[in-house]
Amino acid sequence: MSTLFERFSSKENLKRAYELVQNGLAQSSLSVNPINHPSITAINALGDQFFIALEKHIRDGNYNPEKGFFVYIQKDNLGLRPVCILSMVDHIVYQAMFNQGILGLKIDGQLSETCYASRINDNVTEANFLNTYYKGYDAFCKKQISHFKKGYRWKIEFDVRQYFENIPIEMLISTLKNDFGVDDERILTLLKKQLIQWAEFGDLAKGIPQSPEVSNVLGNVFLSALDDYADAKIGNDELHYSRYMDDIVLMGKNKSAVLKATEKIVRFLRERNLSLNEKTKLVELENTDEIEASRITSDYENTTLEIPEDSFTQIQEKVPRIIAAIRSGAKVSKSEIGELKYFLKASAGFTLPLVLEMIQILLLVPSLTAEIIRYVGEGRNVLSIIGDSLDPLTIDNALWKVYVSDEASEWLKFWILKLLVSNKDVLLGDLRGEIERILASKEGTIFKVVGFYYQAIQNEKISFEQVKHAVEESETDIEKSLYSFFFLDALQETRFSVAQNSINDLLDATSQELNLIGCYLYTNTPKMTGENPSSEFSCRILNKPIQPPLSIPVEKPIAQDLGAVFMVRGENLIPVPSPAALLGLSRKKKTKSTMPLEFPELVQWEKVTIKIKTGLQDVEIMYDGKHIAFTDFIGLGFYSGTKDKKPDRQWTFLTTLSALCVLGDKQATVQNMMASVARLTKRTISTNNIHQMKKKLANGLRAAFKTDEDPFHEHKEYYEPRFTLLPEPLFRHEELKPLGGYLDENMLSEASDDE
Repeated sequence: MSTLFERFSSKENLKRAYELVQNGLAQSSLSVNPINHPSITAINALGDQFFIALEKHIRDGNYNPEKGFFVYIQKDNLGLRPVCILSMVDHIVYQAMFNQGILGLKIDGQLSETCYASRINDNVTEANFLNTYYKGYDAFCKKQISHFKKGYRWKIEFDVRQYFENIPIEMLISTLKNDFGVDDERILTLLKKQLIQWAEFGDLAKGIPQSPEVSNVLGNVFLSALDDYADAKIGNDELHYSRYMDDIVLMGKNKSAVLKATEKIVRFLRERNLSLNEKTKLVELENTDEIEASRITSDYENTTLEIPEDSFTQIQEKVPRIIAAIRSGAKVSKSEIGELKYFLKASAGFTLPLVLEMIQILLLVPSLTAEIIRYVGEGRNVLSIIGDSLDPLTIDNALWKVYVSDEASEWLKFWILKLLVSNKDVLLGDLRGEIERILASKEGTIFKVVGFYYQAIQNEKISFEQVKHAVEESETDIEKSLYSFFFLDALQETRFSVAQNSINDLLDATSQELNLIGCYLYTNTPKMTGENPSSEFSCRILNKPIQPPLSIPVEKPIAQDLGAVFMVRGENLIPVPSPAALLGLSRKKKTKSTMPLEFPELVQWEKVTIKIKTGLQDVEIMYDGKHIAFTDFIGLGFYSGTKDKKPDRQWTFLTTLSALCVLGDKQATVQNMMASVARLTKRTISTNNIHQMKKKLANGLRAAFKTDEDPFHEHKEYYEPRFTLLPEPLFRHEELKPLGGYLDENMLSEASDDE
């Protein structure tokens, strides 16, 4: 075993890979939740023993990648984007090969400076495997602006057609070996075996799976030859080349130079089984306005870069015109779609007419399905608090009308159904009937996953026969593992011998993913007995003897409560976090906070106390009566500006709320908050503005305190935090205010508080 292979397969590297995979899934723009939830729940519960078993499994040569299964996402041009869903075990192993200390930085260090996308983060302590997209994309745009200012006015921008699907696997492995010096044959053989197993068409050895972050790195590897060719043969005083993912930009001082270089690139790509999309256009730039705009409205990644408020206001004002153009069938530019996408990701400006208009364009812009559904979901929640009581029902009916439309794609139906089942207050009479129809269907369909989660969320019984049938109708072992997860709840509805047989079938399977779910069910099902599993991987996870016996003594795995919400039925547990997060309807909360807050348990807001200090910039945070940290608005991430950081409007909302709350439970009304914030900011504040501040404050607090729970109670007339919020010391003692002469006593209290 080589040193590199030993480091790649180590328990520590596999655990690191798992952390990176989870973070990548949370930020992915191709979210397929809740598909990943069962395996993540199982790994979290089994703990270290899973990684010990996987290490041994790989080193003994027993690991074999499993065939992925595909979901197809509709594009705006009526095409389909195939997204390969990997088993969690495969995803971890795939990531582990390219962790920074294995192949990651070795590869990234050899890429050309003209490659701006998917560069690997060299800070191994951060949660991100890749550098955040906007750093690379911003540099990509700035380079074009710089070239324009130097006289490079002719620009052509094109992308590679069906890029990920057409990469030849054999040529990719050869590039890793010959161009990047990856000489560990065991790793290369394992990677090749994975990619061939995940190919969409088994008889064609081409394509790498979209969605995993590692695939972006392999994309850079394959196009590195083009980068090197452009650097040597194309780039000169007349022409500049740059690339972001498969988006290629050429900028020249004259038209002919750009056209000649494009022809060379087309030929180069064709030799590698790739071609350009047909909508490529050569333009002579008059200014860089569109490039400047794309810096904040790019299509990449599912996070939102914060921009100046004036810039966002301009985008917000354009949104109705963009929606009207889409509905009328008029031509909408790429930059306008980018602006609409940015608005949706920023999740602002919720009104019932606007939410309904977003629903009406779902059929017209399939590429924005996830963004629109998430926006509608958040808008539904906001309007249920601040709007009319009929608003949620109106939204649900509009969604249902699209769901039953013959024009709706499977992908769109999947997202709408997820949104509807995530809300317990949905009153659609047809929804329950649709869930029953899906679960009773004899066909295999991924919609059954949503149906079973609906029953779990509603605390309904899950039929053993329906789960069993869903498993039997699945085409791949990954699909079987998704449905097998629900045996935990369904088994109490049948004889124990049948339950035992079902779990034993999972433990004995040749699929590692089925073994994983089987071990989870085994450790969470009382009275499970019987012979040892025949699967080596199951035995290692459960620490049961195999032939030859385990040589490493380890503790028996114990299911861990990692903060999920558990629905309890009898002696069975089904872990279900917030329905919106579980079903992929909420995004990973962004945070600018720099103060790491550590708590003894998953945060319960009722135990949190935030004390505002004198000057309204510093705070003390306490939990369950004990000091946690001193920090300020910067540490918690509530600031604007990059150099001269100043408290943002969310911080103003928090400090204003602290002063009003001390006057009484219901003093922080919408009107009082609007008036107070307007005086402090010297700006006109609307009802919608104040609600957006509260929403952004809540999201920032969730991110800083590492919880998905809402820090506020739901009231329409006033704002009430679930945590204790104390104003600056001078205003904490209401009884001192009318007395006079007690200011010194208050100051003593402040000094004591600071200590």
